[in-house]
Amino acid sequence: MKVKLGYVIQRFPNLRKQVEQLYAVNEDFRSLCEDYQLCVSALHRWRTGRDKNQDLMEEYWALRKELEKEVLLFLKGIKQPT
Repeated sequence: MKVKLGYVIQRFPNLRKQVEQLYAVNEDFRSLCEDYQLCVSALHRWRTGRDKNQDLMEEYWALRKELEKEVLLFLKGIKQPT
């Protein structure tokens, strides 16, 4: 569980307990955390690698921001599972 939450907890350290609790019980939130993990991992690879596609990186930065908003909506109880 911790690996899938690494970047989410790093981004929202003050919400660690809530993140872990919601991750344990909500499949949609788990999927969202996994998507965030993949997105941030890709950004890190591109930032440190030779393949720097600026347009793609900008898209992933935008995606990262959207995923962060969704994480917060889940944690606030505004976003409910579908």
